[in-house]
Amino acid sequence: MRPFAVVFVVVALSSPLPAQNRHCGPAAKPATLPPVSALLDSARIVHGLSASVLAPNGVVLSLVYSESDSFPQIHVLDASIDSAGLLLANAVVPQKSKQPWALRLRIAGVRGDSGTDAVALTLERSVYCPPVLVTRPELRDLLLVQSHPGDRVMPNLSFRINADVIIAPTGLVSEVRLSQSSGLRDFDDQLVQTLRMRRYLPALIDGFPIMSWWRTDGRTMQL
Repeated sequence: MRPFAVVFVVVALSSPLPAQNRHCGPAAKPATLPPVSALLDSARIVHGLSASVLAPNGVVLSLVYSESDSFPQIHVLDASIDSAGLLLANAVVPQKSKQPWALRLRIAGVRGDSGTDAVALTLERSVYCPPVLVTRPELRDLLLVQSHPGDRVMPNLSFRINADVIIAPTGLVSEVRLSQSSGLRDFDDQLVQTLRMRRYLPALIDGFPIMSWWRTDGRTMQL
């Protein structure tokens, strides 16, 4: 079958919010905060700390879980002692996860009923900031593409295409996955190349960049 040229109208892609309008908020995952004992050997932490060395706000650490590792990434957000991260790492209970999630651990000194100081551990929601597009190379409104054997030539010139853009912690696009093709190989190739050239402010958990994804219908990974 001889290839032939087709002039074709491109469907506009939805875009994330501009960088200056990034909306951060409490992470939605996990849906319910688990008990501390499900994640940590709290006795080991309490044994290794004295309430007297904790600042008034205590020690605050971020725990970020992924589907590829049973142990979380640990980030120290606020600590009065240098060994806070190491102490927590030695007390983590391995977890199996099918999707990313995160939370914060606060370790604080409290006054017990008997008047003596004690150490209390509480879990809080992390703060999640979705990825935001900062540069967006555009496809032309009209493209001249060639059909190839096996291509699906559409009777009309507009249709929906869905793709997932995987965004690295650097803000660069690491992968583009077409979940709904146009049916034209040349156009799909040009669309993927254009999406690969985009640059983002990466998604953040508690201020630290993480891997994320953005979908061409405007949705982002909700952590």
